[in-house]
Amino acid sequence: METRDRTEVNGIGSIPPGCSVGAGQAIAKFAAVLLMCGACIACGERRAGADLPTLESPGVNPCLQRVASWQALQGTINGNTVTARVAQIRAAAQQIGADPEACTADLIDSALADELRSVLVLQSDGRDFPAAVIYSCTQLSSVTQCSGRTADDTAHVGEALEEVGAVPAGGQARALLSNDYPVSSLQWYRGMADALLVDASTATALAPQADGSLQLPKAGESNLLFAIGRGPAGEFHKWVWLVR
Repeated sequence: METRDRTEVNGIGSIPPGCSVGAGQAIAKFAAVLLMCGACIACGERRAGADLPTLESPGVNPCLQRVASWQALQGTINGNTVTARVAQIRAAAQQIGADPEACTADLIDSALADELRSVLVLQSDGRDFPAAVIYSCTQLSSVTQCSGRTADDTAHVGEALEEVGAVPAGGQARALLSNDYPVSSLQWYRGMADALLVDASTATALAPQADGSLQLPKAGESNLLFAIGRGPAGEFHKWVWLVR
């Protein structure tokens, strides 16, 4: 397993599916007004006494309140390492508290995935392949299922073929593991999407070769490759690649 420093931070923001349509409209309206206000400030034409919506305004959905709280807390995440930033994300999630509608689930997991995407990368034919999807959880089920705030949907990764970079089937790959976020007990698996849909335990364990390289599954043998490891706080992470 080759270890090297890697830095990749991307921003992803979306209205989570846990919110109602009304909450989504409220978020859009709230954001639009803030953007208009910002534009007015920039050009010095803000009108005195203009009323802006607040989280205490009548009719604001609780889901919007939680999303706004997360966005405010996310702006304070500034750790110097992936380990520090992941810890800050988890602390922010705990500060938000109970979220029965899962309004912030996708937002929080997207922030975690953005950090973890640079932790483990496959390199094949001179190209780097970050994981297409990353799941995080406190406990595994069916050996390889990692469902936390977001359900493990590994078997459906192939449905987003046009959106993800697949690793080439049958070739050799080297796993690049960053030392910016310690990962232990890393285990590799391959599997077919159709079989995993029926039984997640049908995944086959793989062992890296002596030089740390990994033999990628052949076309028709498997179309999914994934690795599961434990982070420094004991949580599980699952990196998933599409193979073609």
